[in-house]
Amino acid sequence: MIPHPDKVEKGGEDAYFVSSDGKAIGIADGVGGWVMHGVDPSIYSNCLMQSSKKAYENLNIKDPVHVLNYAYKTAEPIPGSSTACVGVIQDNKLKCLNLGDSGFMVVRSGSILFRTKEQQHVFNFPVQLGTGHTTTPDDGDQIHVDVHDGDIVIMATDGLFDNLYDNEILDIVNYYTKLTGKDELNLAEMLASTAHQRAKAGNIETPFNRHAFDLGYLDSPIGGKMDDITVLAAFVTPNGAAEEPTTIRPITH
Repeated sequence: MIPHPDKVEKGGEDAYFVSSDGKAIGIADGVGGWVMHGVDPSIYSNCLMQSSKKAYENLNIKDPVHVLNYAYKTAEPIPGSSTACVGVIQDNKLKCLNLGDSGFMVVRSGSILFRTKEQQHVFNFPVQLGTGHTTTPDDGDQIHVDVHDGDIVIMATDGLFDNLYDNEILDIVNYYTKLTGKDELNLAEMLASTAHQRAKAGNIETPFNRHAFDLGYLDSPIGGKMDDITVLAAFVTPNGAAEEPTTIRPITH
């Protein structure tokens, strides 16, 4: 979880949860525009994720749509909005709900098995839950993916996907799987740190700037997009349960 350099003091506006049994994860990206209305966007996104964890662990809600619906109703009194992605693994199947431009990919045997598609109203305006929006969790993409022992799930906010192409993310995952002494390393940190460095770069093409250039918003596809970057990396184990996803410490600048 690497906050935008301007948001380090409050830890950024992303949020996530990891269930204690390692079978449920979620991620949310608070919409930064609320700052102009005197609202801290992180409060809404954190409420979504804390309530999602409560729904799964304390209320025994296992369907990701119902998990996020509970969180959505809990956060309703709070001003703000957020994208969200929640995943639950059951019976060798990863069940996910993705709403907005956060998302996940599943890597198997060195290749991308599945990758979510962004939900956007228009470019850089993601579908979101919260104040002033009629969207509900039922409007998200409901995804079921059969997972096997050894599969790797990468869930992240758009700070990762805006700055690294899918093949670049895959290269890092494959590099990690071939390393020895993995206990001293952290795949989520490798991905987030690389994306953060790319966000600061002014001499290389990135997915966000390429898309903006293709649509006529920018004069060049070169350059990164600085943002909060949060990444979860989960590893599927033989019994169908996911190990606790690794997360990274906030990095200050």
